[in-house]
Amino acid sequence: MNTKNRKSLQSAIDFLNKAKEIIEEIGKGEQEKFDNLSEGLQETEKGIKLEENAARLEWLVGEVDNIIYEIDEIIES
Repeated sequence: MNTKNRKSLQSAIDFLNKAKEIIEEIGKGEQEKFDNLSEGLQETEKGIKLEENAARLEWLVGEVDNIIYEIDEIIES
């Protein structure tokens, strides 16, 4: 792989890291909202949705990490 393509892939990693930060921040916010609900409200549709969203966003962070890892492997090869 040539230097130009490596730099382009590194730029992609930088963008993905920024996206990951945004996703993490929103996920933590959703989890905090859920955690601050009373037990009764946590069991409502709204509470369940907050918890599901937080879990899905956490999963997405892991997926972005996997993509970054794979791109980094390509750059290093």
